[in-house]
Amino acid sequence: MKKLLFLLSAILLMVVLGACSNEEASKGEENKEDAAAAKTEAADESKEVRSALLSYQRGSD
Repeated sequence: MKKLLFLLSAILLMVVLGACSNEEASKGEENKEDAAAAKTEAADESKEVRSALLSYQRGSD
């Protein structure tokens, strides 16, 4: 009886740990997607600023 209880407890623990690790992994993927989107936004803003500066330099020559 004790062996069966120990076995069921071990299985339950493995299931709980597996569920927690999958939740954290999916959060990590969301963070990576957010970081990639922020990086793309920053690159677009940088291009806009560079374009504006070049336009300003051409106009003041």
